Amino acid sequence: MKDQLTHCTVRLIDEDGSFELRVEESASAPVTSRVPTELYGPDTDGVQISVLLHVVQGRCQEIEVYKIDGSPIRQMPTNWQRFIPGPD
Repeated sequence: MKDQLTHCTVRLIDEDGSFELRVEESASAPVTSRVPTELYGPDTDGVQISVLLHVVQGRCQEIEVYKIDGSPIRQMPTNWQRFIPGPD
């Protein structure tokens, strides 16, 4: 995935800062789920902001940014936590 993200173009797709990825790297990312990792941290009002990496058919496709209550993001966190889903 790192190689894909090093060589890609991006397009902003919403006001929260989510963007579409167009990867040039042909190597497939070895993931088992569409969202192999997530970052999360608090906005200044304490509500969680999440950043999800979406991978479709082995290719990084989107980085989704959203606030879990749907309110506008005030400021991105300075400290993030990471979540990597395990097998079900």
